[in-house]
Amino acid sequence: MKNILVLIFSLFITNNILAQRTICGQVTDASGEVLIGAMVVVKGTSIGRSTDLEGKFCITVNEGDKLEITYTGFESQEVPVGNMNEINIVLNEGVTLSEVVVTGYGRRRQKESQAYSSVRVTKGKKKRRWKRKNKASTALQGKVA
Repeated sequence: MKNILVLIFSLFITNNILAQRTICGQVTDASGEVLIGAMVVVKGTSIGRSTDLEGKFCITVNEGDKLEITYTGFESQEVPVGNMNEINIVLNEGVTLSEVVVTGYGRRRQKESQAYSSVRVTKGKKKRRWKRKNKASTALQGKVA
């Protein structure tokens, strides 16, 4: 009984592994220029790749999958995989942006104080003392933030 289950399980896994294959291709625009960083995703999954500096990609797909190709400023396109091993995709220009709003967040860093000090904390109701020490050995120990 165990042998039959192992055989069925092995056939099922082997069938799925053999159904997968790697497809390579290139993404260009209508004038033939390569599109660097275009996203190529297997539709309905999280499997995806971006194109390299030459607009090329390689991705592992199953039979019957569809590839969805997107790039900023171009219309997305869906391509059925079928039995192809290489796909060359041409994206058409889409909606162009006439105005772009850029929002930036920054930090302003103030010049740090070069004063060195130490803190002495006592227990109970005694006062806390803040005392500046102007010794060279204390200056080498570090700064209080």
